[in-house]
Amino acid sequence: MRGKKIWVTMVFMILLVLGSYVYFRHSILKSDQQQADNSAPKSDLVKRNPDVEPLSMQYMSYEYKNRLVINQLPMLALPREGEEVLRAIGPYTVVKVEDAVVSNDGKVWLYVFINCYDTPINMKGWIKEDDTVAYTKENQAQVLGDITIKAGTPYYESCDDLETAMKGPQLIQDHDTIGYIYMRKDGYLGLNCPGGEGMWVKVQYAQYPPIE
Repeated sequence: MRGKKIWVTMVFMILLVLGSYVYFRHSILKSDQQQADNSAPKSDLVKRNPDVEPLSMQYMSYEYKNRLVINQLPMLALPREGEEVLRAIGPYTVVKVEDAVVSNDGKVWLYVFINCYDTPINMKGWIKEDDTVAYTKENQAQVLGDITIKAGTPYYESCDDLETAMKGPQLIQDHDTIGYIYMRKDGYLGLNCPGGEGMWVKVQYAQYPPIE
């Protein structure tokens, strides 16, 4: 009887050891698989989704700090055609270049900053270099934005025509601001400014973006 108890105990111990081995072996294999998934190259993860084309960006040095956008242009979330549009860049706007890459299409794309006149979001994005030109002294006078108006500048407050604006009092700007030219008339500039404000100032008070 005593020998039978010992035999049952030995069988129980063997089954316990085997069960523990199987459990820990399974845990190790699961952990290894998770580590392999986490360490997989990003390009491989993208390739698993057939609807997403892998994006390749070869960063490059870029000599220009500013570029001039001639025609209205969408600013994109990524340097690739068809990507989400963050906002539109108005015609004859000087943009600040923060980075440059060569994308999948073989084109140079620029990561640019623009001032926002409404909500301060989506101020940076991608545009193609081909959609810009060099910003020079020759085309500076064509620029519509952004124009700087310094504190102390006399102006008429209005988003209407010049004649209507001049019926009101002439004011003095109490802080530096920026504006986008929507009209030139009789030596004055009509400017749209942040916050939905508008003003008319004489041409000589307008400061264009510096040429760098």
